[in-house]
Amino acid sequence: MKSKNFILRVLVTAIIGLLVWWFLRPTPKVPEKTAAAPIAAKTDAPKPPSPLSFAPTVELPALKPVAAHVTATPPDPNDPQTNLKTAIQDIARLARTGDMATLQQTYTMPEKFDPQQIEDIKVQEQQAVNDPQMQQARKALYDKYVQSFDELENQTPVYNAAGDEAIYARTITLNGGSIHQSFTFIKINGKWYVKEISESSAEVDESN
Repeated sequence: MKSKNFILRVLVTAIIGLLVWWFLRPTPKVPEKTAAAPIAAKTDAPKPPSPLSFAPTVELPALKPVAAHVTATPPDPNDPQTNLKTAIQDIARLARTGDMATLQQTYTMPEKFDPQQIEDIKVQEQQAVNDPQMQQARKALYDKYVQSFDELENQTPVYNAAGDEAIYARTITLNGGSIHQSFTFIKINGKWYVKEISESSAEVDESN
């Protein structure tokens, strides 16, 4: 009986000893498993830039003003060119002052704009300063512009379906004949331009 108790005590002591050893055993050396930490630090360190990696950081600042330039800005509501009626009044004003260079530069369609034509007009205006006959001829032309566009203010144009094109038509009786005039305006990017001015003449039938 005593031998059995002795054996049990030995077994219990052994088991307790194993448990104590298990919990109190020295922990495995962590540096061997955590040795990856310095490696991770290396991977976090910035890599030398490749020949292509710097391109976006260099080009992005330069793209900002380009994008701002491409973006369309709303037209100034105080600009007479944004309204057809005030545009016609402005054309008459410029013709009245004889500033045909500004008139052509402002109201010529962008796709038809020719800087050389503006320079030619400026040269002609300069030549007319010392040529009374040329001055008279140009004044007659300007007066014709002023009269035509002044009369358009009181007329109602015919618009296309999109509302960006307007046509004025008028007939003038002159020297026993009639002159048919057509003024076509077009709206581009919120501004009105003169698209076409056509004129045809016909004799008045006085047989009746």
